[in-house]
Amino acid sequence: MSRDIKHIGTDVHKEATVIAVLNGSGQSVMESIVETKASSILQFIHGLQRTACHLHRRAELRYQQLDGLLELRRTLRPELLAESRKYKAAKLLRQITRRSDSSRPARSR
Repeated sequence: MSRDIKHIGTDVHKEATVIAVLNGSGQSVMESIVETKASSILQFIHGLQRTACHLHRRAELRYQQLDGLLELRRTLRPELLAESRKYKAAKLLRQITRRSDSSRPARSR
């Protein structure tokens, strides 16, 4: 998975520092004003890292769930097809499905 590149710009003054965060295409993602102290600036940057880490973990969880659903589909599809062949309407449904599939653009699997 590619990482979203962020650029951080700072405008440092005696009392406060303005921090702007831009995404890879140069659009402003976040802007904040913090005290001009190393601890405040580091806290802000660590907050960005935690947010990115949290989003990465959520994305991994979603991919795991999708993988599980795909495996379930592979497992159950033959059983469902076998069950559907027991009914007379199945032949008609397959013909309708084939017609609608042929009108759709091909997709890679």
